[in-house]
Parts: sequence; C-alpha cells; structure tokens
Amino acid sequence: MKTLLIKVLMSISLLITTYQSSASDSLIFQCYTIQNKKVEILRNDDVLYYSYGTDKKKDIVLKENLYNNEIPGMFSRNVILANKSGPYIYNNVIFKNGEYAYTVTVLSDINVPSEKTFSGIYVTKNGSRIAKIKCVDSTIKDQFESLYK
Repeated sequence: MKTLLIKVLMSISLLITTYQSSASDSLIFQCYTIQNKKVEILRNDDVLYYSYGTDKKKDIVLKENLYNNEIPGMFSRNVILANKSGPYIYNNVIFKNGEYAYTVTVLSDINVPSEKTFSGIYVTKNGSRIAKIKCVDSTIKDQFESLYK
C-alpha cells in the first residue's frame, strides 16, 4: 500500500513538473527578489502567464492575453513594450486579479541598471500602489524582444 502511494505521488509530481516545463512555454522574463521569490512570465501560444513565489509553491499565478482581441496583430493594452521614460526604455505587463493589479516593469537591456532605475513589480489595489518589489539585478533574465517574433 505504501509503495503504491509513493508511485502515485511520484507520477503526479512528474506530471506537474512536465507541465511547468512544457515545450510550448517560452520564458519571457524571470528574476528573484531579495526574499528569494521568483517572478516569472512565460508565454504559451498567445497567452502570458505570470507567477510569483518559490519553485515549490506559487503564491500568485495569473494570465494575460498577448494580443488585443478586437484589433488583430496589436498587443493587448496591458502589454506595453519599449515604453520610454527619460533616457530609459521599459517593458511592462499588467496582470489583473479583481481589485489588484501586478505590473511587471523591466528596464530594457540596452540600458545599464542604476540607482535611478527599477525592474520589478508594482502592486496596486483599486489603482493605489500598495507594494513595490524590486528584482535583484544580477538575477534578471529578459526575453521581451521575443514577443515581436
């Protein structure tokens, strides 16, 4: 009985691992916070998936359509690429969950991070910022340019 339970649990674990590393998923963005939480955006077909948490437990998982459903070929209004702010260029994706919004903002890799730049997550509730979570610069993997392909 105990052996059967272990085999079933291992099979379930393998299925979960396979789903998370699906061949059709492509990494768009990843970083870690100083609390060692992973921020990740994956693309599967024309949907972006945002997750925040550890590899063992995701605290938040949300999705956003990459393209505007009404205008073919146009990005969704929550996908804002090459947004210029002063001398810097940012990529932003907004993931909504009821009254909360999680904006992943990333300094474009053509610029060098400095104390004036920010890559991470802004969390808002009903439009008011309630948290600012910074990515550790050395952990950032930015593949936003792949969205243009």
